[in-house]
Amino acid sequence: MRPIINYNEPIFDPFGERGATHYHPTNSAAIHLVAIQLTYRDIARLQRIYSRSRNRYTKKLICKYVIIELVSIDAHITSLANDVISGKVGYKISDSDLVEIKKVYKEYKAARKPKWSQLQAVRNRLGAHRDSLDLLTVSKLWDQVDTEAINTILRAVAPMLRLLMKLNVYTWSKSHRSGIISFIQPLDPSTIVPIEDNATPNYDSYLKK
Repeated sequence: MRPIINYNEPIFDPFGERGATHYHPTNSAAIHLVAIQLTYRDIARLQRIYSRSRNRYTKKLICKYVIIELVSIDAHITSLANDVISGKVGYKISDSDLVEIKKVYKEYKAARKPKWSQLQAVRNRLGAHRDSLDLLTVSKLWDQVDTEAINTILRAVAPMLRLLMKLNVYTWSKSHRSGIISFIQPLDPSTIVPIEDNATPNYDSYLKK
């Protein structure tokens, strides 16, 4: 007799709920997807802090940390999208889904391209690391914290994430009284931060003040 499995439990959350029977990603596609989900959630949380601040410097400082998260989320989006498009995920993807993924991924890369090297420089030299720089160089990097570029990229992340979530290429495992159970299914949308268009984080409000 096959064990009765509760498939409706959430993903194990290393930063929150660590349920003993919550499920874990077990292939690289699922690992990338969960990393995107957790990072997107952090970006949304930073948006809440940003929206409550009335200090221009504080707002820009928050945006600097958003850039760090953006560079991280991009690495996972790029790896997952390329694996899906090249067929490396190991599961069949319909032709229609593949066409749509190629289209949305192209749009994502186009949104990212104009200011990406500047945002990476902020992340690498002023954000995730603090290089030993003269103050003029620091000021130039600070000026490259571009909220319009951040918003443009984030608006392209949402449809990319929404599309990736519905693919049936992710394997998961969870503890069960009969042992470790492994299975394949799309990511349960209830486990992820809302990604409707009107919920996409927005970091440009301070520019209008």
